[in-house]
Amino acid sequence: VRNKRRLHSSKNIQVWEYKTPTSGSNKVISVFVNQFLRFTTATVSSIIHAEALVHPAVISHPKPTRVLVVSDFPIAILDELQKYDRSMVERIDIVGASNEIQQLLDTPIFSQSIKLGKESDIPVTFYDNVDHLSEMQDDDDDDDEPLYQFVDICELESIDYTTPETNIYQQSRSICYDKKVALENKRAGNDFERQVYCGRDTLPNLEGDATSPPISSTSNYATENNAWGYDVILMDIPSYSASELLSLDLHRKLKGFLDNDEGILALSVGAPPDLNDFIVASSFSSLNDIGSKKDYEDSSRDKFIRQAARHTINGGIGYKHIAVYDEPLATPLVSAFLIAFMSMESDSYARFYRSISAAIDFDVIERLVPGTTGIKVPPTLIYDGSTQLRYKVPTRNWEIWYCSTPPGMNLPGCSVLRSDIYNLDKNRKGVEVRKHPVKGRSVYATEAMFRNDFVNLDYTASISHLDALDWKALNRFVEDYPEATRYREVRDWFVAYGFDSISIGITGRSTSVESINTFVNHGCSEREVNTGPCEFIFVNEDKEPMVAFSPVINRYPFLAGISHCVIRDVSPGDEIAEDYGGLVYDVGNRPYFQMFLTEMCQHGKGIVVEDKDQPNSEL
Repeated sequence: VRNKRRLHSSKNIQVWEYKTPTSGSNKVISVFVNQFLRFTTATVSSIIHAEALVHPAVISHPKPTRVLVVSDFPIAILDELQKYDRSMVERIDIVGASNEIQQLLDTPIFSQSIKLGKESDIPVTFYDNVDHLSEMQDDDDDDDEPLYQFVDICELESIDYTTPETNIYQQSRSICYDKKVALENKRAGNDFERQVYCGRDTLPNLEGDATSPPISSTSNYATENNAWGYDVILMDIPSYSASELLSLDLHRKLKGFLDNDEGILALSVGAPPDLNDFIVASSFSSLNDIGSKKDYEDSSRDKFIRQAARHTINGGIGYKHIAVYDEPLATPLVSAFLIAFMSMESDSYARFYRSISAAIDFDVIERLVPGTTGIKVPPTLIYDGSTQLRYKVPTRNWEIWYCSTPPGMNLPGCSVLRSDIYNLDKNRKGVEVRKHPVKGRSVYATEAMFRNDFVNLDYTASISHLDALDWKALNRFVEDYPEATRYREVRDWFVAYGFDSISIGITGRSTSVESINTFVNHGCSEREVNTGPCEFIFVNEDKEPMVAFSPVINRYPFLAGISHCVIRDVSPGDEIAEDYGGLVYDVGNRPYFQMFLTEMCQHGKGIVVEDKDQPNSEL
């Protein structure tokens, strides 16, 4: 370090200017708050840290109109947010930056470091703290009614997780001609089921109806009655403030700020778990020599993640899904990140877990203002579609940490995905396809199978998958261009042989490319059903059926979410059957699928019929 000069000094804040061997003639600026490095131009770490915090959340939200930033030094974060077109991000509110920090941001010290305010006119407002923000919201209300309510766990009722039985509704084919039912089903995005199960000509005028939801819209993002609701909340948490900024009381308030089910919380805190904290390798020759350490102490972040993922009735914050990701290039700044979703049915969730990098790249192109150095250049340094695909899968560090500490170490997700799948005795392959006189192709066991065994685990390796946005796009394309019959056939194939894939880390619809599991028939009674989805993998510490945070499931989403398991012991010669109600999400609100199940149980025939052009064969 050469020519070191202190530009600003106070009790908690130090700003230094200096040169390094790699900086050439450029001067480096570094900011220390409470003796911790919070910003530097010595490396690109400040830019990369801000990109990793801002863009995964803001790009994932379908319409991030209002953004709240919680940070004591938000300079790099604001720089990234100001890159968004004003039609996308309309307002930025800041909480946590002191008056001293705000004054520093306006000084020439940082004029060469950031572009803040130069290329964007997005208004930025500073607030002292979250409570002050709450008071400002109350002051802005003309009706003396609260614009939103903070989460109060004492007032919340228990969520009913029970799924309606498959045959609870005796649907008749008359619903095929009931326009009211058809329109409600179409608004829910399931018109493909009416067309497949009833025939597209039963209500021909419905196809042009304007009630079908947009591809990227499932809700009204900026609700008129909550002008202070936020779409995205970004929190930059230094270690010296972790206990305060990760308190449950604060986060119940922040969750109350999120406007609707599309809301996203993203935060940066700490570094990825250190494998040396959990394993002891006495030899490099064998994995069997690795053992777990017993003296690991939870950090504030560890405790927060566990409580944020729990239901409010169990004292948690109640996010429906939490994911973690790392950005090593942000070092020496914070390099571990967390993103929380209000709903797994939201477009925000679906957009975060998109499977095609080009879809994210296109959002970057459309939403961000490109940089310019004489020619147009990418608006971000490292963030793009490929980076986002990396972020949606947590590193192995998180899996080992989760499965080495409670509650994860005691949950079936860890025992199954880190142990049972490697036990070949639990992977049952003794099945064969036979021709049933009524049902057609059917699957029968040739060996004994026991509860929680896998049935043809390799089934998950041959999947054709469309994520939620691509599945919606295919259905819209079929609707807009009915003469494109090959696309309709592709859609119908996904309906006839496929299933909904809404789970941790995956969305949309999947179907098998080549597996005899696809010939497993529907069981019309509890006595007939002996296999089905491996739902026990998702049970959480409160015995609820869907864990909200599980890095191990996040790393193996198809193994966990698509695998087929034995739910009742099977003897050789038994027909393998499952409840098709488990193939679709929210089966109780899928009237045409319910009709299909009812009719199939009446006459035994499914949707795949005999090929008229080739006798004794099926389509």
